[in-house]
Formats: sequence, structure tokens, C-alpha cells
Amino acid sequence: METTEHLLFLCKWTKRVWQDPIFEQIRPNNSINRTDQWLLTAFRRDQNLPARELISLILWNIWKARNNRIFRAKEPQPADLLLIAKEQQYTLSTGRSTKGERALNQNSPTHWRPPEGQNLKLNVDASWRPGDFLCSVAGIARDAAGRVLDGFAATTRVSSAAEAETQAILHGISFLHELKPNHVRDLGSPSGSYFIESAFSLR
Repeated sequence: METTEHLLFLCKWTKRVWQDPIFEQIRPNNSINRTDQWLLTAFRRDQNLPARELISLILWNIWKARNNRIFRAKEPQPADLLLIAKEQQYTLSTGRSTKGERALNQNSPTHWRPPEGQNLKLNVDASWRPGDFLCSVAGIARDAAGRVLDGFAATTRVSSAAEAETQAILHGISFLHELKPNHVRDLGSPSGSYFIESAFSLR
């Protein structure tokens, strides 16, 4: 049975991703049974650990590879996944694409643009299938360097695509009220300015 832990860490091809030496200190073992507990360890501010955004991108690309295998019969390529994640991390931190990243995004007309100065940007999205009463909303907050500071995910009841997108934005606003005391002081921003971008996918 597929569990979150099996999908992200214990599947035979997923294990090959985590075998890279960069993950030596946080490499999940066969006894892992709580993804959230593992993330708490992986996201600690330790200079010897990989950057949090790289870990997030690894998990995101594992999820995409899983969907490509199920829905497109495309076999995952563990050796390429870490390279793709590093290219994406470079793009987020510099605003410039490497050759591999441009190829990865050649069909996507939208590119993330960092906020100015010490402002933060929150990107939100929603996923809803016509006929369903539930949708998923999520968002991530990043600074001008593209560093992931925090994020949220939730499930809510909707009846239309427009309502799903609106719920994503409303959840984002609520999330910012909770995020503000945790990060504005660290960033040294007296104004505490935030921007919300919404990208809605109808599936």
C-alpha cells in the first residue's frame, strides 16, 4: 500500500535519490513512519545540512515523478532528479535559468519573479475536480533570494473553480497573519510587506 513515507523515502527508486552523499546526515531509514518528524529534523538550521529549499524541491520532484509514472507511463530517473532540483534551486535564488532548467520549463509561460528588497511573496494555488465538493489549497512564502520560509496546505469545500481559487487566496491571507510575527523581525523589514500571487490549476 502506498503511504507518504513509502512514496517519498522507501520506494526502491526513491531510495536511490537519497543515497547521494549530500543527504548523509538526514538519510531516511527503513523505520521512518512520520514524514513531518523527518522534516523537522531536515529543516533545522544546521550548516551541515542541505538547504531547506533543495529538500523541498526534491520532495516535490519525487511527487511529480510518481504522477508521471502513473498517468504518463514515464519511468522515473532518480539520477536526474537531484540535478533537476539543483537547477530549480539555482533559478529560485538567482532568477536565471540554467540550460537544463530552461528545457524543463519550455512549455511553461510563467516564471517566478522574486519580490523586491526585504518583502516576502506568497504563491498560492488550488486544485479542484468538477463534481467534487472538496478542493486542496496550498501556498509557500519566499524572500527575495527565493528561500522558502514557510508554507501551508489545507482542504476546503467548494462548488466551482472560481471559489477554489478564492479559497486559496483567503487561506493565504490568514496564513500571512500568522507568518508575520515569525519572520518580519528576522528579515529586518519595518513595513512587513507581502505580495500574494495566485496560480490556479483546474484538473
